[in-house]
Amino acid sequence: FAHADQAIFSFQPSIRFHELLSGLAPINELFFFGYFSFFGLMTIGWWVLFAKKREAEAVSTLTIVTFSFYVLYLVYAVFPVEGPKYYFPMLHREWYSNFNGYFFTALMKQLFSNVDLAGAAFPSSHVAISTLSLLLNFRHSPRLGALFLPITVLLIFSTVYIYAHYAVDVFAGLLLALLFRWAVPRLLGRLSRAFEVCDTAIARMFDLHPLAGQPTRP
Repeated sequence: FAHADQAIFSFQPSIRFHELLSGLAPINELFFFGYFSFFGLMTIGWWVLFAKKREAEAVSTLTIVTFSFYVLYLVYAVFPVEGPKYYFPMLHREWYSNFNGYFFTALMKQLFSNVDLAGAAFPSSHVAISTLSLLLNFRHSPRLGALFLPITVLLIFSTVYIYAHYAVDVFAGLLLALLFRWAVPRLLGRLSRAFEVCDTAIARMFDLHPLAGQPTRP
């Protein structure tokens, strides 16, 4: 994948990007905040829906994002790819020592020093899940989607800036987010209907009846 970046751009974006700006502490802080924002971008949408008593939409959003995460980690288990900070010896030796910043820079450097994510580069889960969450937010909470749009864009660029991912990982993550948005709700709908059919068949086989006070299935 480093070779793919080289073939496309004639240089390594993960190296060139941080060489241009990494000496500026406020820029480092901005990009490390962008990378950290992943946790909020992924979860705030469904918590807002729960707070508004829109449980069905919240559960749907949570399920789509969680299922997509499982698919990504299955890909990483079967097809592990090292990110730039593991692949390039110079970056691995530096291990973010060349990044000066403030709270989020120090926080993320500390987290990275205790976590090994060497095989989780392609595609970028940060890009795929944050973009998927953005699309779902625009569907269910357009104002929240508009608020999160610039932060999501910042996160996308941050994955390359802090050399967590190659540029091709980002493009793959964006494409996968679109695929997840289209395919996962349909797949989950089919699985739900299949479980209902199995549930009904088992109930009939063993002559089971709903408990008192519970509605029967249509």
